[in-house]
Amino acid sequence: MILDDKSPVLSEPLTLREAGYPDGETEYRLADHFSRGGRVVVAISSDTIGTGDEEHGADLLSAFLQGLSERKTLPDEILIYHRGVRILSDGHPLFDQVRRLRMRDVTVKACAESLDFYKIKPAEWTIQPVSMMEITQSLMKADRVIRP
Repeated sequence: MILDDKSPVLSEPLTLREAGYPDGETEYRLADHFSRGGRVVVAISSDTIGTGDEEHGADLLSAFLQGLSERKTLPDEILIYHRGVRILSDGHPLFDQVRRLRMRDVTVKACAESLDFYKIKPAEWTIQPVSMMEITQSLMKADRVIRP
């Protein structure tokens, strides 16, 4: 079953007896799939998703970021490093999606070493250049890491 923001969630417990098991006493409750607590971090290490055709990989990353920006539940942080910092340059087709996430108060951090290596200055001042050590710390503190 695929759940989304509009999927119904059972509010009453379901016992095994109700499910057709006459001796069942165990209660199960469907959990809201967005109720998982904890810190969620998205780690982006490239300007594409996957290997192979770069144009298709860029389209996939675009779809991922657009879908992410339209969710009711957002990540706490987006960490961008290595080739991923290329999406932060002014005029990059994916930058508007990153900006949209920033406008929804998602923290975006970019690896300063990668920005220097690719000679990129983030197109928006609210994107925080940080060391790889800080990116590592954010990843270690996360309860869940999403890596497209």
